[in-house]
Amino acid sequence: MTRTAVLATFLAALMVNVIFADEPGWTDEERAARSVAVFDGRVVSVKRIEAVNDHVELHSAVISVETVFKGKELVDNDKITVYFEQPVSGDVGKSCPAYVELKQARRAKFFVRTRKVEGQLRAFLEMGSDAREATTEASPIFSSEKSPENSKEAVEAATKQGAATAAKDIKAGKLRILYYGKPLRVDLFPTDEETGYPVQVVAGCIVSGTFVAEADAYNRAMREWAVKQMSSDESKRP
Repeated sequence: MTRTAVLATFLAALMVNVIFADEPGWTDEERAARSVAVFDGRVVSVKRIEAVNDHVELHSAVISVETVFKGKELVDNDKITVYFEQPVSGDVGKSCPAYVELKQARRAKFFVRTRKVEGQLRAFLEMGSDAREATTEASPIFSSEKSPENSKEAVEAATKQGAATAAKDIKAGKLRILYYGKPLRVDLFPTDEETGYPVQVVAGCIVSGTFVAEADAYNRAMREWAVKQMSSDESKRP
């Protein structure tokens, strides 16, 4: 099949998606019910694929997945590629006020639908509707959850990184405890019993050695700071 024919098939699938998904008035709950996956993530890169017509272009974006609210079985990788339309002029404010422009490093909450293109499932976003302001904070952990690099040197570097990030957050007054492991309900906003700090879920059960080392070092620094603060408060009491 020629490139033009493949593109025509791809755009046809996209237009079907738009016809059934273009409902800017939906609430996030209604939109989530019509989506196969909902997650917070950060834009890694954006690429223009082709012009749909004189006014709209087809783009793709690679998204680094952070917190998954729906479709964990579908969003099972660190990154996912999504496809979306964008006005040629880049002016999306007038026609799509809810639209979060997808630029590199931008965080957003994504509502994803899938369509088959050339026998493969592709993830689609409806421009102006399926990318909203992100609802959770970005993970402060740099190490990949699935990194194959778990050497002694890499673990030591990750440990130093976790401690350094915690020190920076403490200085900024951003106090929290990171959680990975058995999934927690994201709507409960749990707090850590030992420190009283809010708990932020940063990963599930399957994590790399470097991720564990960095997250544990971060939490260790936070807990040590909490103990110092409690001791200081005790000493100030009459």
